[in-house]
Order: sequence, then C-alpha cells, then structure tokens
Amino acid sequence: MTIFVHEAGPHDADAVVLLHAVGTTGWMWERQVTALKSDLRVLVPDLPGHGRSAAVAWESIGGTAALVAELIAARAPSGRAHVVGLSLGGYVAATLAATAPRRGGERDRERGERAAVPQPGPVTPHGRPHGPCHEVGGRCCGPTPARSTSPTPTWTAT
Repeated sequence: MTIFVHEAGPHDADAVVLLHAVGTTGWMWERQVTALKSDLRVLVPDLPGHGRSAAVAWESIGGTAALVAELIAARAPSGRAHVVGLSLGGYVAATLAATAPRRGGERDRERGERAAVPQPGPVTPHGRPHGPCHEVGGRCCGPTPARSTSPTPTWTAT
C-alpha cells in the first residue's frame, strides 16, 4: 500500500516535498502550497498512520524516509526534490538526507556520495527525542510544554 500524496504546481518544475508533524497531516502546509505552487511542483504526503495514509502502518523513521525516497523517484520530474519537514517530518527529512544517495551530478554518483547530515539521537516511535517528558494517554509526548497565555490557533482542513 502506498501513502497519499497531494500534488500541486507544474509537472515539469523543480519539486519540493513538505513533511508534516506527528499527529497532523499534509493540510498543515496549506499556505505554503498556495505560495509555492505557481513556481514549484509541490508534493505533500500524509505520512504513514496519519490522515489519508492512516491505513498504512507506521513502522519507523527509516522506513518512512524510504517511502519518501520512493515518492521523490516516482513523482518529482528529475527524481530530485527539496525536502522540508517539521517535527516528525524533520526527522524523516534528516534521515532521508543522511541515507539517500545524493543526486547532484555524475561525479557524486560515481563516488556514491551521501549527504552529510548528523543522525538524530534516540527517539520515541513518534519521532520525539527521549528525555524529560509529559504523559498523554500513558505515553511520552516529549518535553513538558511551557504554559502560554497566547490563544491556541485554530485550523480548518479542506
């Protein structure tokens, strides 16, 4: 089973992949898609276990990075893409950069170069660093959040 991908922008333009945070979906990038789609091919997947990819079981950050690599190979015009991620999406993007062969040119391919990105430290299955945490539903959800007096933003999915 494959993951759901929202696509926007010209089919032959340079591609950008936007990877969402844990507990949300690709809709969180709605404003960025609107701003970028006139110049770039924008690919916005729902990661495994999220949104329209909920039926695809979450396995690991590495497994998800492999799915994103397959997505780029199949749907980006040149098989290359800029990758942007937030939270979980950032861990997936960093893992992808650290493990996927660079596609910067013939010289890179001959040497089998890979991007030089530090590996993230130990993380929970949700992509959060291990450490002091607060509990939600009996599981660690990351550092205890600071109290804020600002209003909580509201979002609408379309």
